[in-house]
Amino acid sequence: MALRNIFFDIGFTLLFQNTAITLAPLKAAGFSPTQQQLYAAEKFAKTRLDAAHAKPGSGTGVDFAFWENYHRHLMQSLGVQDDVILGELILLSRTSGNWMVPAPGIPALLELLREGYKLGVISNADGKLKQSLQRLDLEKYFVSITDSGVVGQEKPSLTIFQSALESLGADPHESLYVGDIYSLDYNGARNASMNALLIDVADVYEGSPFIRIRDFTEFHAALEKIAAD
Repeated sequence: MALRNIFFDIGFTLLFQNTAITLAPLKAAGFSPTQQQLYAAEKFAKTRLDAAHAKPGSGTGVDFAFWENYHRHLMQSLGVQDDVILGELILLSRTSGNWMVPAPGIPALLELLREGYKLGVISNADGKLKQSLQRLDLEKYFVSITDSGVVGQEKPSLTIFQSALESLGADPHESLYVGDIYSLDYNGARNASMNALLIDVADVYEGSPFIRIRDFTEFHAALEKIAAD
């Protein structure tokens, strides 16, 4: 089947954190992480998350302390031990309004894609994602925005993917989901009979057999490959 619908995740996919805000507690304490330290924290947290989802009953909540793992790892790499700073960092990262840095090539890519596809969003967020996208003038590209904080279900639940598909009247076999975490995004989409693609800026999944891209310059080639399968 031809692809007719493309759904995107938000965090670490279309948008990245404004680190001037989300890392402000660290910077106020005199610490400035390098990009490699940030990638290492992302890789650690995603690997832990995927491992937790591979063992049902090993924790509570779908994120299995993702942001705690991320920021603990980051702080350890900087030699920082401060639970107050840790709590502040976690809260700032969980706030959708602080994800305001578009991935390179966005929104030009969305402008191009909406000429041939229906576009949607599926994201685990805080119920304020639509407002955040409106502030960035990105909301206009999407026919539907499925925010876990609104629908009451989080990825990788089948329910949130089905809700998004229904909002577009979309056939899952004609739909692609683009995310960044294997356990939540890739598995969640495949379980909903959707096609799936991971964007992997930090090389978390280097060497994995599934289709992944480093950035959106590789998106069209991946799209052609998926459509041809």
